[in-house]
Amino acid sequence: MVESMLTVEASLTASGKRVGALGPVYHDPRLGKSWPFYRMSCFGVRGYECTGEDTVPCDFLISSGTLVRMPVIDEVGPINEGYFLEHVDTEWSLRARFHGFALFGVCNAHMNHMLGDDTVRVPFSDHHVQIYQPYRHYYLFRNSMLLWRERHARLPWKLNEVRRLLARILYFSLFVPPRLERLRFMVLGIWHGMLGRIGPLRTR
Repeated sequence: MVESMLTVEASLTASGKRVGALGPVYHDPRLGKSWPFYRMSCFGVRGYECTGEDTVPCDFLISSGTLVRMPVIDEVGPINEGYFLEHVDTEWSLRARFHGFALFGVCNAHMNHMLGDDTVRVPFSDHHVQIYQPYRHYYLFRNSMLLWRERHARLPWKLNEVRRLLARILYFSLFVPPRLERLRFMVLGIWHGMLGRIGPLRTR
């Protein structure tokens, strides 16, 4: 996987691309599914599959398996430790794009990677979603609120994130136990995001 990404990076750099990071295709063996790479459009975020291309230009890469050179870190900065968990990679990806770096998914680099603690089927469909522990909702909602304030958070991402958060509130608070605990963490995350709190959640 690393050798494939290094080869692609050398080729892209030689062609004049300002490469910020590269990531492999993520395959979840539980679902028998590979995840697409995501790019922003005028109205949100869309997934793009590998269909014969060597690379897929993208706007987001998850932390796992991502290849980044140190000079890029020197210019873009490290990950935001204040986020602690969730959207750490989203924030860095948006910041790297803001600084003029390009991100790429490498189609012949593969990594088995299970997102979430489990999966559950969405009622009345064949679609599955990842299930995390309830406390993870806190960081997802809080850090979305924090990231909305950043100048490198572009409007298409914000529009897409509003839709995602509303869908999560409805789905997880209605269909995935423990419903009230999940809803409590979501509301707390929104509140703390509005207050600008960072770091790990301190609970009593």
